[in-house]
Amino acid sequence: MKVRRDAIGLKCKACGHTSDVDMRHKLNTYIVKNPPDDTSSKAEKKLKKLEAERLDVAAEGGAGGAVAPREKKEKKEKEKKAKDGPKKASRKSKSADGSEGGDRDRSRGASGGRDDGSGSDDGGDDDGDDVVWAADTSAAAAAARAKEQLTDAMAAMVLPAVVDAHAGAVEAVRAAAAGGGGAAALAAAASEAAPDDGAAAAALVEALLLAPDAPPKLGAAAAAAAPALKAWAEGAPPRQAALLAGLERALGVAAPARAPQAALALKELYDGDAVEEEAMLAWRANEKAAAALGVPPDAAAAVRAGAAPFLTWLEEADSDDDGSSE
Repeated sequence: MKVRRDAIGLKCKACGHTSDVDMRHKLNTYIVKNPPDDTSSKAEKKLKKLEAERLDVAAEGGAGGAVAPREKKEKKEKEKKAKDGPKKASRKSKSADGSEGGDRDRSRGASGGRDDGSGSDDGGDDDGDDVVWAADTSAAAAAARAKEQLTDAMAAMVLPAVVDAHAGAVEAVRAAAAGGGGAAALAAAASEAAPDDGAAAAALVEALLLAPDAPPKLGAAAAAAAPALKAWAEGAPPRQAALLAGLERALGVAAPARAPQAALALKELYDGDAVEEEAMLAWRANEKAAAALGVPPDAAAAVRAGAAPFLTWLEEADSDDDGSSE
């Protein structure tokens, strides 16, 4: 709030918006007669002073003698302070007698050291006043702060719950398969038992590809599981990406010895229309696609190395199609 003569102005320190107060309000008379203290920070006062000096320079039209008005004003302020010195000393001597002025001085000293009506401190509050604090609000900085907040202790508490939920979802899918349920029933069992699509995909892939009664060869197991996986992810690219992350977890964490056979599983999923080419190439480019499922970087690299022959064939076939005239 700024009070100038008979006008009151408001400025928002959050957005910088300025506005004038409607002077017809009854409270304005009191505000004009009793203006608020100047609570500007030292940094704001310094900026105001520099801006005033700049305006003085512009008004004088050059550097030569341009700041003279400002220097004169500062000189007058110093002279006024020198004259007020004896008056302050006399007030302090009176305060020793327990007078009303002494009580007032003591209360001011206890509340921050003010001795005049200027609203500024005479010491004791200098540390950090000239510093303008600001937080980096960029997306990268926010992500870095979020990563720092996830401590090892928090991860240790969260991971067991994730593992237990995954194991329960796997058992639910296998129970549905043992009960003779079709592809749609297996997909529904995974969705009901898992908290989200990522967990459902991981449970569905592991339950079908790594089941005790699944074909020993990974390619044959993937071919048998393709209808259920297609029923769950058909027409939904995000779910197809989740299936690939689930395959990465199954071969990188649950059965790492089968990671070199990842290309066989991808080929059967591709031939069975469970996962499309675009989803596979996007998964290959994202090395952290299954990080949320607890797949460490070395396991992710091993699965991608096993899948490389089929993914390379996909890319080469795609480039051949683009270059042909048929």
